[in-house]
Amino acid sequence: MAEWEAVIGIETHVELQTKSKMFCGCAVAFGEAPNTNTCPVCLALPGAIPVPNEEAIEGIVKIGTALDSTINKDSLFYRKNYFYPDLPKNYQISQYTFPVCEFGKLDIMVDGEPFTVGITRVHMEEDTGKSRHVGEDGRIHDANHSLLDFNRSGVPLVEVVTEPDI
Repeated sequence: MAEWEAVIGIETHVELQTKSKMFCGCAVAFGEAPNTNTCPVCLALPGAIPVPNEEAIEGIVKIGTALDSTINKDSLFYRKNYFYPDLPKNYQISQYTFPVCEFGKLDIMVDGEPFTVGITRVHMEEDTGKSRHVGEDGRIHDANHSLLDFNRSGVPLVEVVTEPDI
């Protein structure tokens, strides 16, 4: 029987601490009353046009630089379509083919020896809203009803994707 070696790559979401959301001017302020930091862009109302947050782009470039990545001059955003109740657009603005950063590395020590983790890409995306289930223990299977808070919807996230070298 053949032996198998586990080889793992990791996708890590990092929330950027910006003053406003990724594609609109709504404040990123946690603990506010539900649905008070929303606008036509983060709710995907017809005619609303998203505009990338310059502070978030600067943040991802800093992360890419720290990971010794290639910083691309051109980058594309896509609509990743899926339905979640806490995703009012029914899509997430994300990146894949042409991310802000790619081909980096992270040098770490493992058991006292240097080890390099390859970075496939570092790209931008936006967070979803938040579901709160009301009922017995706050879990969906015992909930009487669910509430949605879109204050977090559109908060800038950076996804760091490693090569499968772990």
